[in-house]
Amino acid sequence: MNYVSVIVTFNRKELLKQAIESLLNQTLLPQKVIVVDNNSTDGTQEMITKLYSNNSLVKYCHLPQNNGGSAGFHAGLKEALKEEEADWISLSDDDAIYAEDYFEKLSQAHLDHPDVKVLSGTVLNGNHQIETLHRRRIKNWNILSDYEVPVEEYQTNFFYDLFTFVGVVISKEIIKQVGLPQKDFFIWFDDSEYSLRVHKLTKVLNVSDAKVYHKVKAKSENNQWYPNWREYYGMRNRIQVIKKYGHPYLLTRAYFITLLARKLIGNTVKSERKGYRQFMYRLFWDGFRDGIKDNLGKNNNYLPSTKIIKKR
Repeated sequence: MNYVSVIVTFNRKELLKQAIESLLNQTLLPQKVIVVDNNSTDGTQEMITKLYSNNSLVKYCHLPQNNGGSAGFHAGLKEALKEEEADWISLSDDDAIYAEDYFEKLSQAHLDHPDVKVLSGTVLNGNHQIETLHRRRIKNWNILSDYEVPVEEYQTNFFYDLFTFVGVVISKEIIKQVGLPQKDFFIWFDDSEYSLRVHKLTKVLNVSDAKVYHKVKAKSENNQWYPNWREYYGMRNRIQVIKKYGHPYLLTRAYFITLLARKLIGNTVKSERKGYRQFMYRLFWDGFRDGIKDNLGKNNNYLPSTKIIKKR
């Protein structure tokens, strides 16, 4: 397996360094590590210059503005396709730290399944527990409802339908056929949409003994609920994916109404939403409307810098 690794980053230079080092320490080295920087402001560029400017394996791509992870993966895959010596491309964010034998184990699995053109490993959190949300199966192809592959199945390798961009490795020939990820999603569901594209051409195999550590902050049981601006993109992009791949027309449109109603009712009855209901009503409606109307890209009302004022 000759591969290029793409890492998309934004303002997490310490994690990015760990992610890069985990690739440079692989038992099966990449041909290139392409770092796509979504215009970080925390000194990421200076860190890359200081540590890796003389390392021919590391290629740094700085984007002029932050248009989200989806645009980052779009740019990263486009750049990776130029690396002619590689046949595979891996995708991950800056918080994905690979076990040193990750790609060796994927390469060995490919020898046993030469017809499989998409491979992944098992995603673990900081407590070494499996994060099942990254490997899912479709249970209703009409509205694309899905479920997470149960932990019990991770005892062996398994096939599945939907992956996230955490440690997935895709054959270049498949990428050339299906094209680049949807860059206008900003965040969320760009990986699900891409999964559905590649699923038409190949099975997707999880190599369960290959490990990648997802270094996100663990949630404590005492954490208070707080509005998440990302849910706007979750609503909008989910509708976009179902519009494109779901069927029939009347069923999917009825599902959209049900989805919005469920979100609004939940926002009304959940006590922790008190004080934030007005913001969340607007968020869900905006996501619904923009999904229906195909209004994509970055929405300046829903960004990490969004100020949310609690109403009493």
